[in-house]
Amino acid sequence: MVYEFNIDIYYLTNFMVNFAILNVVETIINKSVSIKRLLVISGLGALFSCIIVILPVKSILVKQFLLNFITCAIMIKLTYKKCSVKVFIKGIVVFYIIAALYAGLSLSFVRESIGLIYLTIIVFCITVLIKLLYKIMRNNRVLDKNLFKTKILIGEKELNLVGLYDTGNNLMDPYFNKPVNVIDNRIVGELINNNMVSLRYIPYHSIGKSKGLMPVFTVDKLIISEKHICIENAVVGIADEFLTKKEDYQIILNYQIIND
Repeated sequence: MVYEFNIDIYYLTNFMVNFAILNVVETIINKSVSIKRLLVISGLGALFSCIIVILPVKSILVKQFLLNFITCAIMIKLTYKKCSVKVFIKGIVVFYIIAALYAGLSLSFVRESIGLIYLTIIVFCITVLIKLLYKIMRNNRVLDKNLFKTKILIGEKELNLVGLYDTGNNLMDPYFNKPVNVIDNRIVGELINNNMVSLRYIPYHSIGKSKGLMPVFTVDKLIISEKHICIENAVVGIADEFLTKKEDYQIILNYQIIND
């Protein structure tokens, strides 16, 4: 059986897969690169692959080395010109792993002739899926690192909560100059109904919302055992909406109570 080799199709296939892989690499190593730069480098990588394929080199191992290692290293280096050795190596490793996932697609394209358009759609969908899954995993990992067991004491009442350390929460009580921790409004219903806390109001504003008044109250103690933090007479504000639908945490800790 004789296979027909089309250099133009080979170039377009390599260009497309290079662009998809570099897109995923950018997401995983978390270093932003412009689309224009990725397109140019993907094209150069595909061109280099075409040159290697048509070189009069009999050794398959030499060609594989040039295609798999040298081309990859050049593309990563061109993409992240001033990167550290660690980032460079990480980029190459990630490139190889993602390339392995796409290898089956290229093989199917050659053997089954599924068509460049269909291959493009498949590569695009897989690229979007990989990036989406990785971002979800990364966000969950970051969230887990910033979650702490938090205990609030009000008289004889004890609330065991999960607190989210959020650098974006810099809300201050302007009257007592104390950091404010924001609690989910579903938690404090019993406290308010039983008159266990005395509410007062402080001015505040948040992103996308106009200025308003937030009900706050003072607790006897706020304890974060993992950080060996125990704050007496801590100020807690009541959120006007649910903090999270998943209920991963019930209170947003002010960044100052941990940084201080």
